[in-house]
Formats: sequence, structure tokens, C-alpha cells
Amino acid sequence: MIIAFLLSIIPIIFFGLKNSDDLNFHVSRIYGIVQGLKNGNFPVFIYPNYNYNYGYASPIFYCDFFFYIPALLNLIGIKLFTTYKIFLILINASILCSMYFVIYKLTNSKKTASISSSLYLLSSYKIIDMFKRAAVGELFGFIFFPFVVYGLYEIIYGNYKNGKYYVR
Repeated sequence: MIIAFLLSIIPIIFFGLKNSDDLNFHVSRIYGIVQGLKNGNFPVFIYPNYNYNYGYASPIFYCDFFFYIPALLNLIGIKLFTTYKIFLILINASILCSMYFVIYKLTNSKKTASISSSLYLLSSYKIIDMFKRAAVGELFGFIFFPFVVYGLYEIIYGNYKNGKYYVR
């Protein structure tokens, strides 16, 4: 798992961020949150310095909840693109941990959980989402999708007769 994690973050650390599809948009979202927080707004609903200081209401359409992490890192003095890189590394760690947790709960095998979470982390679709498309929303989907599958599994196959689930 450690090797898979290191392989997944090598491009972030050593090769930097290439001009991918949504990279500038997501970095500008972080910057907009930073500017809004500097102006004393919390939560930030309108990025104040966009459109010739008329503002831009991107948070109305896109959830910025998790983008406060890199914004706070930028507020303490870390460069903007470096905070985005740290954010991607945290997303990778979350993807790995969520898949490991779910597979371990389903199989009760550390080996199976380690292998499957490593393969999930290094899947080609996730790599393309991260480096070519910069689709942060889909990366969050990679974090939460194993929990959805586990929830469906528990609904269908859960042992509710031993009192684990209360069913009327």
C-alpha cells in the first residue's frame, strides 16, 4: 500500500502540475476562498475579487467544503499551487484508506484489503481524473464510492436478526 501511495504521488511531487482541463478553475476556487476569508466572509458564497471586483458566485453551484483545507494552508503562508498539491496528496490518502476500510470490513482480510485498495488507487480512470482532467469532484467520488457499495451490501446481506439492525 505504501508503494502504491508513493507511486500515486510521484507525479505530483516531482513533475508538478501540467495544464490540465479544470486545474485553473479549481486553483481559482481556492484563491477565491482565501480572498473571501481575508475579507472576513465565512462561509464564502461569492469570490470577491473576480469579474473586476463584482464577484463570482461559484460556491452556489459547486460545493467548496473540502476546498477550505488548501485555502487555510494558503492563509498560513504556503503557496497556492503547493496547497493544491497537498490537497491532491490528501485525496489520494483518503481514497486508499476508504477502500482499505471497506474491503477489510467485507472480507476481514488485510491482504485482500491492501491489494484491492492499491489497485483502486492506481486505477487508470483515477489517474486520468487527477492528472489530465483535474476532476476534483470525481476524485471525491472515488473516496465515497466504496462506502456506498458497503452500505448497499449491508442493506442486502446484513444480519438484522441478531439485533445489529432495527427493522420493524
